[in-house]
Amino acid sequence: MDICFGHFLKSKHPNNETYCMNTTRNIKILIIIIILIFRILTSTGQHYIDIKNEKFPGVNKLTVMDFNGCCEKNGYQAVYYFDINGNPIKASYFFKKKRLADYEFKYNTKGFLTEESQTFNINEKKKSRTTKFFQKFGSNDNNIRDSIADFEEIRYNEIGDIIYSCIPALLDKETGKMKTLIGGRRYSVVEEYEYIYDCFNRWIEKYVIFDNKKLLLEKRIYK
Repeated sequence: MDICFGHFLKSKHPNNETYCMNTTRNIKILIIIIILIFRILTSTGQHYIDIKNEKFPGVNKLTVMDFNGCCEKNGYQAVYYFDINGNPIKASYFFKKKRLADYEFKYNTKGFLTEESQTFNINEKKKSRTTKFFQKFGSNDNNIRDSIADFEEIRYNEIGDIIYSCIPALLDKETGKMKTLIGGRRYSVVEEYEYIYDCFNRWIEKYVIFDNKKLLLEKRIYK
């Protein structure tokens, strides 16, 4: 006999088979959301670049302009400053030129991120927060990536930028549309991405394509 989350669920519901299928689908979606939230909470905040892993050699300053940010509002901007190794060491965030937050980052001699400090927050002007990081090889980061890979199909171009993302479990089979998610920036179950690059193969514009729509997400200016 097939068991769906124990005999209790099968014996207590009048339509056991349908209930089992719906429960399984909802559990899968919940797992995805939990994994994504955990990844955000264990990462270095919601930055536009990957502070832990992304390097920008030869760049002193990077300005990121967000054209479809929180609540799809325009006007969000971030400015990053880098050391000689291309590690981000400072960041400032703005909305329509109003400063929202400042961050500072520290690294060890091997280039691993060891500390992130929020030195300014518009909502907490007298407080600062510091997060310390400890390098653990083959630990949670890889496990989380593997778990997400079980649910999300991702394709990359020859430069290494994501050009395709599909999360089938987000599809509401009754409506044929994506289930509503709180937070994050996801427009569709299937999304494709296009980039415009400079002469150094660094992307300067990023677009998302879904449901016959094409939206400009970000622009980058390197100095």
